[in-house]
Amino acid sequence: RANATACAHRQEDEDECAQIALDIILEALKSGTASNFGQYICGFEVCAGNDYMSLENPSYSHSPLRDVLDIATSLTAASSRPQIYEKCLQVIYFLCETPQTSQYFVEYLLSSYAGLAHLIPDILFGPLPVQRSSQVASLYHRAWILRILAIEVFSADVGSMAVGEIVIALLKALFEVHGSVQFHSSLAGMLKGVLAQAPKERWLGDSLGNSARKMLTQLDAESLLNPKLLEQGEGAALVATWRGDVVIDTDALKDELLSRYVAAVSNNSDLVESLKEAAKHALEHADELNHFTEYTGGVQSIANGAQAVVLATAAGKFDLILQACENPNIVSQYLCMAIQDCTSVLECGASGCMDGLGVALECMASRLREVTSFEVEHSSQVFSLVATSLLGRQLGLIWGARQQESVRIPMYNTLCVYLDMIHNSKKMEAAVKEESINVLYQNMRSLQPLVGDSMSSQVPLATSALMTLAALLSYDPTTGVASSVHSSPLPTKILQDVQDADPRQLASAIFSSRSYADLLEA
Repeated sequence: RANATACAHRQEDEDECAQIALDIILEALKSGTASNFGQYICGFEVCAGNDYMSLENPSYSHSPLRDVLDIATSLTAASSRPQIYEKCLQVIYFLCETPQTSQYFVEYLLSSYAGLAHLIPDILFGPLPVQRSSQVASLYHRAWILRILAIEVFSADVGSMAVGEIVIALLKALFEVHGSVQFHSSLAGMLKGVLAQAPKERWLGDSLGNSARKMLTQLDAESLLNPKLLEQGEGAALVATWRGDVVIDTDALKDELLSRYVAAVSNNSDLVESLKEAAKHALEHADELNHFTEYTGGVQSIANGAQAVVLATAAGKFDLILQACENPNIVSQYLCMAIQDCTSVLECGASGCMDGLGVALECMASRLREVTSFEVEHSSQVFSLVATSLLGRQLGLIWGARQQESVRIPMYNTLCVYLDMIHNSKKMEAAVKEESINVLYQNMRSLQPLVGDSMSSQVPLATSALMTLAALLSYDPTTGVASSVHSSPLPTKILQDVQDADPRQLASAIFSSRSYADLLEA
């Protein structure tokens, strides 16, 4: 037992030293300074006359980078030393991301560690831990791994057959198909699982009876833990975690509740136990709010990582996918599956996911349009899916995002891509086209945010909304969309804007002028 205690203390001392060393390295790497201390200590050296640095192979010498890689590639360190593991992943990410070190380091990761492929099944797609603190750490581990994989996929020199095979293996592991009826990719399955276990935002006292709530009122706990007050910087004292999440300072809250408890008990000694339970509930509620904040931050980080992977794949290495599949039909099927996966995750409406995945969805839809422009055998099935299911779900997403202005532009752009695909399809059956119009009519309420955004003072948002309305007006063979637009203040505003505008601006080729012209023509 004594030996075990001594080993535990020695491990704690080693971890404390490792934390300090990693913090020093990360601070230097994040500084953005060229040829910084963090890069030198990891074994990088300046190449004379070049804007990049060479890397001494960590396998040949004992260096901090070798220790970092040993920890990051361990399948046990993620659970036994979660904070150190996360910081090691950060070191790897910043070395991959920094232009001066990216070339050699990405090449080294791919050639020596197969691009960290062995972390995908166990760490990235493994089950989420049960403990709260471990859950948040696991979310961030997954997010950093996704970011590293995205850079590897995007930066890899696939001119080498060996590197190309490694990248294809990474993509297959990320987008492996699962399911027997409802198909989904590994990446989408992980995202859905993370969202399914997300904590619900609870209100103070919602699980208590009336008498217990009265005790919370005696302590005036609402003034400390009301979410709106906390957002405004009022209420309980706040503190930043080492990751930067702003949470409730539970130590300060405990002191404040104790002070209020003493004051309340002094006026009524019969309430000692009831007030004590109320204070305990308030502290537990603060812990729940903190967990909700940190979990939400982790989900947002994963969504950004997933977006990076999708963009690196669809934008950076799309030709490699076509080459690997040797058949546009297969690519279109995989893209359709990935689009449906992404749409399903967006339909969950999870805070923090919408921005990143909205952009990823737009990118995949654009690539699907590109693939189906070829004369492929099963493109009619793809067009049918886009014209009915995806069209309706995208309109539903727009309606669901009516309170989230920042995410609507990519959603509008995606809808335009779908409408363009359907409008220009030569293989669309009449029955499918009719069903598509019915889907549009069933989602007419989605025109409300579109019309509102078309009158926005923010030029990018207004332009995107106007282009989408123009596409809808051109697509609808009836007067349904036109009637809805005509009954709104939009036509009057557009005519007034045209009347007030400089004729030279209207005649120019700028994007916003064209959108007005397109809408008026439609």
